[in-house]
Amino acid sequence: MVPTAAGERLPLSRLADIKWVEGPATITREMGQRRIVVSTNVRGRDIGSFCGPRLKKQLKENLALPPGRYFLRIRRAVLSHLQRARTRLMFVVPLAAVLIFGLLYATYQNVVDALRVFTGVPFGWVGGIFACGCRDMPFSISAAIGLLALSGERARNIF
Repeated sequence: MVPTAAGERLPLSRLADIKWVEGPATITREMGQRRIVVSTNVRGRDIGSFCGPRLKKQLKENLALPPGRYFLRIRRAVLSHLQRARTRLMFVVPLAAVLIFGLLYATYQNVVDALRVFTGVPFGWVGGIFACGCRDMPFSISAAIGLLALSGERARNIF
């Protein structure tokens, strides 16, 4: 019952048409506009190749947004984290190789012997990358860190 200004109580059905319809559970807004978030999980491939230019092309071809106030924005938070990790690895991998070689040189006190032992490290890396390919797994940041650990373990076993 809804009270009126005159003090009467009217049933809501006399004031409005009530229908049950499906709709969003919540309506979120950003900068005064409604916002809908669609998220995805990537399986069977790496995030870098998934979020590339091919994604934008496929969305343009297969997603028709009404003209006017509708727009599409792809947030690639995970991709930006991946790119930062890749940039760090571009520094860490050579540094780890130099440190491993330095430890080998400190052990053998000879560049030739240190080089002889150190040549096993790239073969381990090639084997690890080959194993990723055989298992149909993408070469990821985790795999690169594992190969770094393999390099250190290889050098430790030789000591």
